[in-house]
Amino acid sequence: MTRKPKGSRFFVVLLCFFGLSFSHSQDVLLNGLHNSSEKKGRVATRETKNPSLVGSAIKLEKAEENLSTKTIVSNSFQWNADSKSLETQFGYANEFVPENKEGSNQNNKKLAQYWFSLGLYLARSGLLKEAIKAYQESIKIYPEYYQAYNNMGICYRKLNLYDEAITAYMHAIKIKPDYAEAYYNCGIAYAQLGKMSEARFAYEKAIEFKPDYPEAYLNLGLLLANHGLYDEAISKYDKAIKLKPDFPEAYYNFGIIKASLGLYKEAIEAYKKAIKLKPDFAEAYNNMGNAYAALGMTSEEINSYKTAILLKPDFAEAYYNLGLAYLSLGDKISALKQYEILKSLDQDKALDLYWIIRRVDQEEEKLKD
Repeated sequence: MTRKPKGSRFFVVLLCFFGLSFSHSQDVLLNGLHNSSEKKGRVATRETKNPSLVGSAIKLEKAEENLSTKTIVSNSFQWNADSKSLETQFGYANEFVPENKEGSNQNNKKLAQYWFSLGLYLARSGLLKEAIKAYQESIKIYPEYYQAYNNMGICYRKLNLYDEAITAYMHAIKIKPDYAEAYYNCGIAYAQLGKMSEARFAYEKAIEFKPDYPEAYLNLGLLLANHGLYDEAISKYDKAIKLKPDFPEAYYNFGIIKASLGLYKEAIEAYKKAIKLKPDFAEAYNNMGNAYAALGMTSEEINSYKTAILLKPDFAEAYYNLGLAYLSLGDKISALKQYEILKSLDQDKALDLYWIIRRVDQEEEKLKD
């Protein structure tokens, strides 16, 4: 989120919010022929320009189910992730599982589990196309392997192949109709395609089958807020927080909605709660700076941006906002310092800040005349 000037010395907040082409959305990644209840989350941001709103929405890349801690190699088979050897080593899979015998369902499951674990390893190593091949092999051996369809969908999504991802998720749902995680991942893919009604339906189905799904409530809240349905969005955030009180992303997005409604003091309180739970939450400090800016609390605003930069030294938006804050105080030298730093981080923002500084100079010259 960034601040934009209005006039030469007076600034309002122009922020990025609720972009639904989530480029780093997290999916539910399953770790075997069973369900896992342990989950880890990552945070991703996506910015779109919307002058009426105030924040960089954070969508939890949720629900990555805990990856298997089991090794996928043995003393007789050492996996080499060198792409040149992938095909050779894929062909070695049957030899690696000596128990596999024609007609043995149990041994087929073991072989499918091997391919699945290999897919997890490859996906975690960033070899997404190879991971897809591994998941496909596991499905050939064990067609009911709904977790493999789900994880294959994740790989497709990360390759920006959203239609293929949705097809894979739907295969998983066909096998397991109450598969909340697959519905959740469908919601992410639909949102990235701009299909908001389908995304909403998918998130709601995820919640129907898993009522204690805080991440699904959070993402549904983002979707509702993007359509201006703030009351409904707030209710979803409230539910997410009740289910998961130590949920910094929910407080963060709650702050964004409050700021978008002009409730800047409440927004600041929400950001502070997010920061208390996640002290290195640079984006929350940056947004809090914008809320302070809207209240004319320039000292607190500057301190918030500085903290954001301290936590995230390559945070271009914070440098940009700090430059505008200095400029609002008439400190063009400090504003230009932020411009110099921005040149190596984000040339577009640097150029934008530079021309704002130039415009201030021009207007001050007119006043002298």
